[in-house]
Amino acid sequence: MSDRSDIISSIPDEPLSHSVVEAIDAANGVQRAISPTWQTPIQGEGEFTEDLIIITDDHVRYLSRERGEGWVIKREETYADDEEFEHVMDDVHDYACDYSEERIEKKMREGYVE
Repeated sequence: MSDRSDIISSIPDEPLSHSVVEAIDAANGVQRAISPTWQTPIQGEGEFTEDLIIITDDHVRYLSRERGEGWVIKREETYADDEEFEHVMDDVHDYACDYSEERIEKKMREGYVE
């Protein structure tokens, strides 16, 4: 799962539950998979996410599920060591949180429900 296309193609084109994120987190080649934001559905049960940070041996990638496009890499950074990882992870996480929160607020303003 270290190749960009493998990462995107392995993720179902739908909002992800905690259990799906945990399965991605346990996949070969993935050091960690986390969501910067979780949403609660208007109807139904369980939280979901459309934003995912995937950490591999040398990359931190932020993916976002875009309407009509599926999962898209919004930010991708490489790192060489633990010190560099901390800096890269902070940058990608901050970007992901800001992007995700703006998108959620826009959906709420527009009354969009999937």
